[in-house]
Amino acid sequence: MSIAKHYANVWVDLCWAWSIDPFSSSDFVRRFIHAAPINKLFAYGGDTMWPTNVLAYSLQARRWLTKTLEAEVAAGDLTQAQALSIAERLMRRNQFDCFDLV
Repeated sequence: MSIAKHYANVWVDLCWAWSIDPFSSSDFVRRFIHAAPINKLFAYGGDTMWPTNVLAYSLQARRWLTKTLEAEVAAGDLTQAQALSIAERLMRRNQFDCFDLV
């Protein structure tokens, strides 16, 4: 987290993290939101060769990211609007900005 925070050319990709340990991944995202620039985190990456797996992994990441951001809202650390903005950023906008996509 601190490397991503201090170096402009470093991003954190949670590609397999949700599948390996969703509870720790959720905790990591909650900590990252408060400690590092939000534009440095990718909530999901689908590096599997099977389309069905890409879909399954993306659904898993979305489910756990939703739970994570709901916990932030419930704790009073984010508003619902902020959580929705962060979700869009982590699932889409950060990747577009990083890779300079239209």
